[in-house]
Amino acid sequence: MDGYPIPPLCDMPGHTPAEAKANATYYEDDMNWMIWHGDEDYYFNVNQTMTAYHDIFDLLGIRETIKIEHVEKGMSHDFLPKEFAQMI
Repeated sequence: MDGYPIPPLCDMPGHTPAEAKANATYYEDDMNWMIWHGDEDYYFNVNQTMTAYHDIFDLLGIRETIKIEHVEKGMSHDFLPKEFAQMI
């Protein structure tokens, strides 16, 4: 929801999968992730953020746990009722 990965996640790209997994507390395939981002977010660039998440999830071998990945046109660093409705 318009947020950049925080440590230790943001430190994982550039490391080996083994190093990333050693720094993760959990990375199994039973997770369900939702990434919803505004394309006009003034704090977190959508392209950099989505690339970071993809790189992290690929390193951990869990990209398939991203169940919802949505970029909302015209949305800034905010939330929308339909975003929460989709989460629920």
